[in-house]
Amino acid sequence: MATDYVVIGLFIAIFIIALLYSSREKLLKRVEELEFKLRSKSIMHGNAMEKFAPFLKEWEYDKNKTHFIGQPIDYVVFQNDGIFFVEIKSGSAHLNENELIVKQNILNKKVYYKELRI
Repeated sequence: MATDYVVIGLFIAIFIIALLYSSREKLLKRVEELEFKLRSKSIMHGNAMEKFAPFLKEWEYDKNKTHFIGQPIDYVVFQNDGIFFVEIKSGSAHLNENELIVKQNILNKKVYYKELRI
């Protein structure tokens, strides 16, 4: 009789563990879905901010001399006092590899002018 209780107890324990594992897997999947949605919304927000940046009060350049490129740098501004490369980031976003390369080339003065006649 005692062995019957042990078997029933083990069965119940296994059943509870299976339920908990199933619930854990569902929760992990839901967390992944929510993280994906959050990243997507962050990207959409960043893309919108890129387009509206020249109209914000923080924009210090002449809007008429501002040219949107998008990739690998967001804007190039041709002003009388210089040419400015502007990358827009929102929140905690970081420069990606291509943006870092552009930044390093500019900082290392590896920017060239070429006139091509055809």
